[in-house]
Amino acid sequence: MRIPSTPQALHLGRLLLSVSACLPALAQNYTVETFHLPDPKDNGTYALGINDNGDAVGYFQYGIGGQVYVRGFERHADGTLEYPLNDPDSPNGYFTMPTGINDSGLICGWYESSTAVNGFFLNQGVYQTIVEFGSPTTWIQGINSAGDFVGGTGPTTPPVNGFMSVGGTATPFNVVGATETLVNGLADDGTVVGTAVISQQHVGFIRGANGKVRIFHVPKGVRGTFAAGINLTAGLIVGYYLDASFLAHGFVYRYRTGTSAERPGEAGSNAPTLEAIDTVTVDASPHGFTYVRGVNASGVLVGTFQKYLSSGHDGLPIGFIATPLK
Repeated sequence: MRIPSTPQALHLGRLLLSVSACLPALAQNYTVETFHLPDPKDNGTYALGINDNGDAVGYFQYGIGGQVYVRGFERHADGTLEYPLNDPDSPNGYFTMPTGINDSGLICGWYESSTAVNGFFLNQGVYQTIVEFGSPTTWIQGINSAGDFVGGTGPTTPPVNGFMSVGGTATPFNVVGATETLVNGLADDGTVVGTAVISQQHVGFIRGANGKVRIFHVPKGVRGTFAAGINLTAGLIVGYYLDASFLAHGFVYRYRTGTSAERPGEAGSNAPTLEAIDTVTVDASPHGFTYVRGVNASGVLVGTFQKYLSSGHDGLPIGFIATPLK
C-alpha cells in the first residue's frame, strides 16, 4: 500500500485523552477505557502494543481527498497522547506503524519508504532504520525488555518469513509446513508467538526458548487463529480469532502458571501437530469486531474494537485498554 503525502499537519505534542467508555461484555472481567485520536476527527485508531508501565502504541488511519494516511501514536499511562509519530525516511510521513514498546520506552515498528518497507526503532525522538537479511520488506512486530525483537521479512508485502533478533543476532524462523510465518510477540525468556499459514489456514504458534514449537487454534476460530502478543510474568498469550461469520473475537490463553516450571515448547516438537487450546474469549460487543493485540505483566490488554452495523466493518475502529478486575 502506497500512501501519498498530505498537506494537513497534525499537532505534535501531548494531548489529554478525552474519550472513554465501558464496553459491556468486556466489563464483566475488565475495566475498559476506549480512545481515539481527536485530530482529524474521523479516523480509525488501532492500539497494538503495551508495556509493563501501561504505555501503549499504535497507529491512526484517515482519508483526505480519497487518499489514506497512516501515522503512529503513543498513549502514556496517564492517558495523554503523543502524535503523529512519523519516520523521517517515510516520504512526507505518509506511513509509519508503531507495533510495540518496552519498559524503557523503546518503540518498534515499520514504515514505508518510496522503495521498501523497513523496520524502525524510536528512542527519545530518534529513529533508527532496521533492515534484516537485506530484504526489501522488514516488519518489526514485537520487542521485549532487553530490546530483542521479532517480525517478518520477504520479497513482497506482506512478509512470508519470520525472524527473531536476540542479542544483536537475527535468525530466520519458519514453522515447519507453513507457507507463511510472522512472529508477533517475544517474551523476556525468548519464547515467541505468532501466526502461520498451514494448508491455507491461519493458526497460532508458540516457540519455546528450547526451539520446540506448538501450533494451535481456538476451536471457534474456524476462519483462523491469530496469536499477537505474549507476556512471561502474566503467563498469557493473546490474540484474536475469526468465527464462521468472519467476526473477530479476542482471546486470552494462559500458557503457564506462576508455579509451573514447564517451558512452553517442551510439549512441542520440530514437526508439531495442530492442537485446540482452552481460551477466554474477549468481546467488546456481541455485534462487533474485537482484536486483542498485546498484554503486559499485570494482565492489561490492549487492542481495537470496531462496531458491526449492517454490511461489515462499518463503524470507526477505536483503541481500548482493558484492566483486569481485582
